[in-house]
Amino acid sequence: MPATNDLLFPTEVGTPFRVGNYLKRVLKPIGRGAGIPDMTFQALRRTFATHFQRYGSPKDAQTQLRHSKLEMTGWYMKQIPESVSAAVKKMDADICSVHEPNKPVPQSDDPIQ
Repeated sequence: MPATNDLLFPTEVGTPFRVGNYLKRVLKPIGRGAGIPDMTFQALRRTFATHFQRYGSPKDAQTQLRHSKLEMTGWYMKQIPESVSAAVKKMDADICSVHEPNKPVPQSDDPIQ
């Protein structure tokens, strides 16, 4: 059972990561692998806040982000229009869907490909 003071992201020797080292050694390589060349803690916080609004209230997001003022949380939360959300979901399904081997991949009706 973990102790209450165990670190969530310890170094290989069990000490805490320095923020700059964690960013350089862990987050930046993950970001580059995902096609996000400039991954930052700020980008992760903004992404979290924007997507969290589908699951909880702004007050809940404020608590998770540990903001003392709700107005600060509002700066982090951005509205995603439904049309944009639907387009991204459709594109994700088209690009990331798993197709059976030897079965043709469905083609778009769009003449420009």
